[in-house]
Amino acid sequence: IRPIKKINTYAINGKTVKYNFAPYWFKHSYEEIFIESVYKFAEPSQLPYKIIDCGSNIGLSVIYYKLMYPNSRITGFEADPIT
Repeated sequence: IRPIKKINTYAINGKTVKYNFAPYWFKHSYEEIFIESVYKFAEPSQLPYKIIDCGSNIGLSVIYYKLMYPNSRITGFEADPIT
């Protein structure tokens, strides 16, 4: 995904997400994560204590995890400094 100069924003459950790539790719990621629930997992208990997201991109997955598992602690890493 190539960065573009314009910063776009989108609100998800009261959180503002900023991204600097084509809206098509944002829509694609949003649909995968929030509509298709590709990151959903059956937690072993009511409280997943720690979720580590390696390659969290712009943080959509972190917002999703926090909505699905509100008592969990989430750490997201993204290697691309532009992202």
